[in-house]
Amino acid sequence: MKLFYRTKILISGIFPMKNFKIDGYTEKTGVYNSELMIDINNPDYIFYSAGHLIHSLYSYKGQKENLYEYFENEELFEYEIDDEISKDEFQKVFLRYQLDKVNLLQRKLRLLTGLGITLPVFTTLVYQNDKLFTKIGYMNTETTDLVVNNYDDEMKTKLVHRLCFYISDSTINDLENNNLRFKRALNFYVNSFNTLDIGVRFILLFSSLESLFNIDLENKSISTVISKYATKILFLSNKMSREAKKKIINFYNLRSRYIHGDDNFEISREDENELREIVREVLLIYWDIYVVYKMTNPQEIKDLLDRENRYSLNIQVQLFIKYIRTNPSKFKELYNNIKQNFLNENYNILSSKDFDVL
Repeated sequence: MKLFYRTKILISGIFPMKNFKIDGYTEKTGVYNSELMIDINNPDYIFYSAGHLIHSLYSYKGQKENLYEYFENEELFEYEIDDEISKDEFQKVFLRYQLDKVNLLQRKLRLLTGLGITLPVFTTLVYQNDKLFTKIGYMNTETTDLVVNNYDDEMKTKLVHRLCFYISDSTINDLENNNLRFKRALNFYVNSFNTLDIGVRFILLFSSLESLFNIDLENKSISTVISKYATKILFLSNKMSREAKKKIINFYNLRSRYIHGDDNFEISREDENELREIVREVLLIYWDIYVVYKMTNPQEIKDLLDRENRYSLNIQVQLFIKYIRTNPSKFKELYNNIKQNFLNENYNILSSKDFDVL
């Protein structure tokens, strides 16, 4: 039996964007209506009964209405079930399916943007033969300290630019299912947004790097191994690699001092933000290496990092790294540079200045 459904997902911590679409959902703007808080028959009741909506409201200067952002699929999604399944059993199975789907979307948004965007509430209407079959909803306990008013011009630009990229569900699911270290690393990164404690956020971020690279230390210190491979995977110039390695070693020392020290030492927001940018890029490149090289074994990926450099790295991975470090407004210029250099048989995307854009 084929069923069709439409899901509405509250977005907390995102600046309003026009015509943004992801995974079949479109970002839309809703108007807050306090009367719906007491109407339990309204499909959006769960949005209002959960406190997350109040936290997600914003308004423009001189405007009386309070607004919120949400995702909704304009085209109905399809879901096929066994004809013999009961409605109660379907609701349990379908709720789990929706939870996994919304959770993965939140994880991808956080990975792509480096921002604590949260999808705390969703409601789904399921139809059979154009008639309402059932409805489900869910709200979680996760929250974010990120609100629309936090966004400055730099954050707005970062949000728009980074959401130009796309990660398919199947690639993330496959990598996590076959590489538990990556799964843990991504979990640490994603969960680092869920606490207001900067020190805890910092520890979770560094734990993400440890999950990926703390393998077969061979009597070497953790800081030596982590800094080596977290730097290698970035495929930077020699000078920038040395600087990045020093930063990561320093971050490890800060982590250790914070965890083991008896003083009142605190992690700074600047250090946490800088480490977050490094971890985000490491995870993205690690994912792309899997996509291109079809590698899931964490030791094999470490071995790849030992033998590849900015010259020998697969061209597709080089292109990915180059693009994630380029302002999308410069994509056309970068494309022209790539085209011209390839015609001249210059494929050193990461090492040749001929590929740089102004």
